[in-house]
Amino acid sequence: MALNLEREIKHLLKLKGYTQEQAAEKLQISRQTLAAKLSKANMDADFKAGLKEHFDIDVDALLHADTIENLQQPTHTTGEEIRRNKAVDGSRRDALKAVPIRAQAGYAQHFMDPVYLDELQRFDIPGLPYAGDRFRVFQVSGDSMEVYNKENQPEGLRDGMWVIAKKIDPEYWHQTFDFFVHVIVTPSRIMIKRLKREKYEDSKKGDYYFVAISDNEDVYPQFTLDPSEIEELWEVERKIDWNMAPPKRFEIKVKR
Repeated sequence: MALNLEREIKHLLKLKGYTQEQAAEKLQISRQTLAAKLSKANMDADFKAGLKEHFDIDVDALLHADTIENLQQPTHTTGEEIRRNKAVDGSRRDALKAVPIRAQAGYAQHFMDPVYLDELQRFDIPGLPYAGDRFRVFQVSGDSMEVYNKENQPEGLRDGMWVIAKKIDPEYWHQTFDFFVHVIVTPSRIMIKRLKREKYEDSKKGDYYFVAISDNEDVYPQFTLDPSEIEELWEVERKIDWNMAPPKRFEIKVKR
């Protein structure tokens, strides 16, 4: 029972976008203490109350359920959200690691920690030709890459979308394709921008730097990044949009 309960709570935390480290911080305990409490068959009342208050996880309900699937879904969770959670938390070990918006600050600090990476959500959609650690899924935050077409409909990368990106090793950063969309990981944040390589006028500063460009340039001006300011670089290969395009009017040309 204890092992099953521990697994189910970790599963629910992942669905809600929390790593164990983030959950421990929210509960104001250490990660080691969280792991110890989760492994106990009889969890103390304060710990159970904290899980309920901060994450809406009812331990007593879990204890009396045969499996997590038998639990009644909360009334505020829609069918669409359930389908998204299943896709973003695929159980296959070759499923892509996913970095949702709420986990991005932690990822920027712990991207080299294998334990942290193993706790990331998994993104698993059958048929996608991507697998392994060379690829990663990031959620788009903000509207800097969102533009509008002539019909005033949003295009580009909208807030909440997901992108699949391929990792570029540092020794190949000087070969990046200009104006392609990249995920840029710095020590403090994750950004999704187009990049253009430029040569330094003063060679003492280095060989090249990047100009980061937003599609929504009217609001988000360009800025520069030296390679030394970047921790990881990922080239975006595909975007995933959960939303359908709005209805489009057509002239009717046939009749019966």
